Amino acid sequence: MLSPSKPKISVITVVKDHRDGLMVTRNSILSQTSLDFEWLVVDGLSSDGTELVLSQLSSRQGIRIFRQPPSGIYPAMNFAVQNALGEFVWFLNAGDFFLSSESVANMIKLIETNADISMFATSVLYFSKTQFLYDIKVPAIRQINGYRVADFHHQGVIL
Repeated sequence: MLSPSKPKISVITVVKDHRDGLMVTRNSILSQTSLDFEWLVVDGLSSDGTELVLSQLSSRQGIRIFRQPPSGIYPAMNFAVQNALGEFVWFLNAGDFFLSSESVANMIKLIETNADISMFATSVLYFSKTQFLYDIKVPAIRQINGYRVADFHHQGVIL
């Protein structure tokens, strides 16, 4: 069971007609050793069997499911952030997965030992169905119009 009270992390998944990907993400979420997180899923009224997978999860503690008409991935992410209970949010789209069952526990340790930091960035690894493709390392921070910026993949940012 996931955290019933105020969790440290809210993992957010947005899905629309991607049942197989959602099952990969579900397995990764359910394999986590830490219970100090919640999982929010925003479904854009899928019609491919995704809704059946979600109905099987709906009674589990720490998992909250929202079904709403599709309006795009970013409005769905923003909706989830507004409903998140965790101190931090971590986006994990349908088809994405954590590399280990300790991923959330390890991130919580980092959060707890770095209380003055409000954003963490990790590498994002890309896989095809049969092989590892490449690793997106956290890029160097650069200057654009006087601002320090970096391009992060949302799956690798915990804020």
